Amino acid sequence: MPVARLFARVIDAKSPFTHRHSRGVAAVARHMGMGEGECLLMEMAGLLHDLGKLTVPEDILEKPGRLTEKEFNRIKQHTYYTYWLLKPFDDRLSLARWAAYHHEKLNGQGYPFRLADSQLCLGSRIMAVSDMFTALKEDRPYRPGLPWHHIERIIGNQVQEGALDGRVAGALFDSRRELEELWDEITYKR
Repeated sequence: MPVARLFARVIDAKSPFTHRHSRGVAAVARHMGMGEGECLLMEMAGLLHDLGKLTVPEDILEKPGRLTEKEFNRIKQHTYYTYWLLKPFDDRLSLARWAAYHHEKLNGQGYPFRLADSQLCLGSRIMAVSDMFTALKEDRPYRPGLPWHHIERIIGNQVQEGALDGRVAGALFDSRRELEELWDEITYKR
């Protein structure tokens, strides 16, 4: 885990949105009934999920306005690079799949591999819901963080459209108090 934290600090230096995500992923994993070892691995995957962003120029990552199609495609490549950077660990651990599939959708409309429901394990589904939650909750260069009722509506719509797992979204909503406390704790420490 110390190596994963080190990489997360490097990633955060380029794009400062990783730390909350990793802790939140572990909280949702606990609510989904994962054991302590799996939760630790989920936290590690959360720390490393944006490793591929090291390949994306900062002017694109931090752009305050709307991205061009070319810029958005460049950002979407980060999951592909995350997968291949972590792939050597995947024979023994699910680390690469859990970390890199955070933009895959159950309906096959995600990226980078356009995987569908049967190809996405529970860890990947947790990562996808947690990543969307974090992206919506945090302040970003292009908009302020959203309140819970907006987040619940957006994630709920993604569930209805068949993009996200409803059980995982339910676990996220059930862990609201824990996530709020975690959010405040991490914000205070920064």
